[in-house]
Amino acid sequence: MKQPTKIHDYLAEDIKQWRQSGEYYGYPECCIQDFLNRATALDYHYPTDKNASVEISPEQDSVHKNYGFVPCHECAKKIIWESTTLEGLIKDRKCPNPFPIEEDGYDPRKGPKEAIECDCGCCVVEESDESQYFEVTKEQQKKISEWKDAIKLVFDEYGEFDYTFHHTGIGTTLSVYSHIADKEKDFTDYDNW
Repeated sequence: MKQPTKIHDYLAEDIKQWRQSGEYYGYPECCIQDFLNRATALDYHYPTDKNASVEISPEQDSVHKNYGFVPCHECAKKIIWESTTLEGLIKDRKCPNPFPIEEDGYDPRKGPKEAIECDCGCCVVEESDESQYFEVTKEQQKKISEWKDAIKLVFDEYGEFDYTFHHTGIGTTLSVYSHIADKEKDFTDYDNW
């Protein structure tokens, strides 16, 4: 039997964070679980569902509208059958912004076209022509290096990474996206806010 790698620990932490995010945005439990199944299907160390696929169904693809929320297959069918809407699936939303944040062409990786003021961490700060500098702490760099090493163990190479800094109004978040693993991990030091 193959020994678990460090990526196993990170995925357990990621799964918890993804579930909390889904609940924060008011997504149905079945849709949250479907996302977790797809997100972990590539990692043979920690699959939540052995039969899961990373691909979304044609039904899911036809209804998600690029708003960042992809309903599960069953909820997508309900939308197609017109018994609900994508917006109608959202219940008990804790995020102060209504869903969707922007009606036309919202790209979750770029954020809304206009700044929206809130402290929920899902909104962006207006773009500026001024240069901005961000610091990665030694502790953050250590965690990032461990995550990169775990990715190399699984994929036999590091691949490329994107660092994303985001002002929330109360602090700056840091997430790193691995192209080879197709995963993004939050390395924000919330204790120092």
